[in-house]
Amino acid sequence: MTELNCVLVFQEKAGTITAYYPYTKWRNILDAPNVGAMESDLYGHIGNTDVHVTAAQISNYDTAIAGLIEHTENADIHITAAERSAWTAGAQKAEQAAADASNALNLAASLESRVARVEDGLFNNITGNPFLVSFDALDGITLVKGVWNVERQRIEC
Repeated sequence: MTELNCVLVFQEKAGTITAYYPYTKWRNILDAPNVGAMESDLYGHIGNTDVHVTAAQISNYDTAIAGLIEHTENADIHITAAERSAWTAGAQKAEQAAADASNALNLAASLESRVARVEDGLFNNITGNPFLVSFDALDGITLVKGVWNVERQRIEC
């Protein structure tokens, strides 16, 4: 006979338990021993609130489950696949835009320095000596580049 995890409990009209039998241990209920001595243990178990769920707990569980169901069914608070895809695409575009902006700033800085050199050549007097060092002669100095202008006492390119 297959074991079933259940018991037979007989109760009189007054509410007292008269017998407690494991249901599948005996093939014939008449063969079951009288275990009425376990009555106090069984009542102790029945009244133990630490092992049984109370009506208040069930009410709390019902409230929590209802809240979870409501949350799950609320489509306005959940991210859809389309939204997630759009956010990912937007993030990729933003990363590319940041890289493009960085490249543009580097190019602009390079062009600014080149324009500054051209402006120096066009608008500034570059024939003067910006380092104002006077020489009477170049004795002991080997001139590598340029021409020594004796009249003006300067090196000219």
